Amino acid sequence: MQINDWFLGMNRRTTIKVMFAPFVAGMYGLFSGRMAQAAQDASTQQASGEKAGTVLRVKGRAVAVLDAISRPLAPGVAVFIGDILSTGADARLEIKMIDDALFTLGERTSFNVFDYSFQNGATLNLVSGVLDGASGLIGKQNDRGITINTRLATIGIRGTKYWIGDMMGAFQVAHWSGGGVEVRTDAASVRLEDPKAGTIVRARNRPPTPPMPWGADRMSMAKKMVSF
Repeated sequence: MQINDWFLGMNRRTTIKVMFAPFVAGMYGLFSGRMAQAAQDASTQQASGEKAGTVLRVKGRAVAVLDAISRPLAPGVAVFIGDILSTGADARLEIKMIDDALFTLGERTSFNVFDYSFQNGATLNLVSGVLDGASGLIGKQNDRGITINTRLATIGIRGTKYWIGDMMGAFQVAHWSGGGVEVRTDAASVRLEDPKAGTIVRARNRPPTPPMPWGADRMSMAKKMVSF
């Protein structure tokens, strides 16, 4: 190879490298810009959602998913209408709603805030797990009160403290105190009015069991499933 040919080859390779470098930098900048824009869009989307409550306490891992965007939950983080709240193993989550209602979720619980407003009342979906609740102003004053949908029953809440979930191999609902809880299936409904009374729901097409008093052991077991 002649020296001139060697210099010519080097010049070509240098030219290619010089031309390729801006291309890489440009692609990297485009990718970074899109990632930043996506994060900004997600933040804007969450901020523009209608606030339903605020996280008070978290033990373990808990997340919220809204429009396929997941975010970790921590004290002070807002909860929005449409959120699906999920807890991990040995986790707990306590949220305070806009009307001062309180919800405490146990481990491996999935809970959807479908609607929550003074005008429309509250509609929530307990997909799985356990929930301990205390009504706020909506449950006490709004004609529609609070409705909690579950896989086996629809539960109407009005000015009361209550517990809902799977325990001892059965789906159970308890009324701790207050205005009462109505548990409805496709077959019948049962109203829990006495303090520390509960019912068991075996299937959607079967009536709930008649109200029965909850003893100290059953109450302790239920409370332990949502305690911090």
